[in-house]
Amino acid sequence: MGFNMYEIDMNRNYIDLHPETVVEEVLQNVRMILSTIMTEARYFNEFSLDGSLLDKPLNMVQGQITANAIRAIKKYEKRFEVREVVFTGDPANGQIKPIIKGTINA
Repeated sequence: MGFNMYEIDMNRNYIDLHPETVVEEVLQNVRMILSTIMTEARYFNEFSLDGSLLDKPLNMVQGQITANAIRAIKKYEKRFEVREVVFTGDPANGQIKPIIKGTINA
């Protein structure tokens, strides 16, 4: 399991209360971390991503978004090791989507 590369699919927005495998559980946990903004986790801010970056120029915040995502994943889902972060979308129109790839060590 530890050598397979997994990509976090941020388009999956449902919660499976009984994931069938450890891989499904870890990927779901990482999606939850990446989709939570600080204001949504009022007393648990380190769990989430910094919402103050949302309306800033994308070329200036991509590094901060990457660092915040890696920090939160390292802290709250230790079984997932981030190997690559790339951004897709249309930065000129303020639309980007981070794609996180990594391995699972369970």
